[in-house]
Amino acid sequence: MLSKITIRLAVTLLMILQTLPIPSTATRAKGLRVEDRVLKQAYCRGDSALYTVSVKVDVELFNTATTPIYLPKSMVPLRTKVAESIAEALAGHYLFEVSWSRIFPGDYQPTHGRLRIDPGKSLVIHSGFDLFARYDSSFSYPKSVAPGNYAVVLILGPEMVSPSEDREAQMIGKLETKPIFVRVPDKPHVTDCR
Repeated sequence: MLSKITIRLAVTLLMILQTLPIPSTATRAKGLRVEDRVLKQAYCRGDSALYTVSVKVDVELFNTATTPIYLPKSMVPLRTKVAESIAEALAGHYLFEVSWSRIFPGDYQPTHGRLRIDPGKSLVIHSGFDLFARYDSSFSYPKSVAPGNYAVVLILGPEMVSPSEDREAQMIGKLETKPIFVRVPDKPHVTDCR
């Protein structure tokens, strides 16, 4: 059994790790620092066994290079990686990943073009993700979480890319956030999130 002091030390360390700016390994070499801020976390009604944890985040991109950085205008969540803790996420050990698929109607027109981030400047992308959560931790459902604390890494990429945009060498294709702390309560106050 762990002592109270050991548990308090572990919790304090996790809280400190969460506040440290950790550049993503996917973007570090390109002169781009990625930071995130949780804006809102809501618990949305599902059924008698599951509910949705809906998290809204701002992903801020800082250009630390000496040249401009470009990225597609239509950056959206492509994947969500869920770990048991921030330390596990930093080590690359994930419980599961969720890939988002998209079906576009025939007349859909994606946003084309690119955004420019000048050296020393930043840009904010408003984004978010959802997790399926179980009321009862003994209930089993694929790619869902039981009550507890988790770390989520969000992978952002272009909604849809034309072949000419895909070939642009200076265009950032995908972004990876640092681990985002998510608390899943054992007795959430669920609402109708429509």
